[in-house]
Amino acid sequence: MSAFDAQNRAQSGPGQPSSSTVTVLSVTPARAEKLFAFASIEIDIDGVQIGVHGIRAMHAGPEAAAIELPKYRDGDGLWRPAITLPEEIYIPIARAVLDELVERGLTARPGVAQSRVAGAECQERRHVFSAWKR
Repeated sequence: MSAFDAQNRAQSGPGQPSSSTVTVLSVTPARAEKLFAFASIEIDIDGVQIGVHGIRAMHAGPEAAAIELPKYRDGDGLWRPAITLPEEIYIPIARAVLDELVERGLTARPGVAQSRVAGAECQERRHVFSAWKR
């Protein structure tokens, strides 16, 4: 299990978290088309713990991996993110999960040029956190 500390170095206003810790509780290898692992994490935001299960590690090309938020099927049968998190929370989650995947030998650490962190889209927060070289 690994932990990743994310501290908000900018000035915190009322209602904004001043620090958070992401702890990877478990990583389970999987073998399905693009899916290669599931992860469960715990986020501690100023003393409030939130568990997130069903985070997916996916192949995102010949030399890349992506971390996706848990999903569910809506009434129309479309896959939707089960949780929406601000960038300040989901980027540390992606880093913690990817660090754990590297530590367990399930993927390789990328060079600076191969890694990317995805941002938010207008209507729906993007569910792909990060891509790393496998």
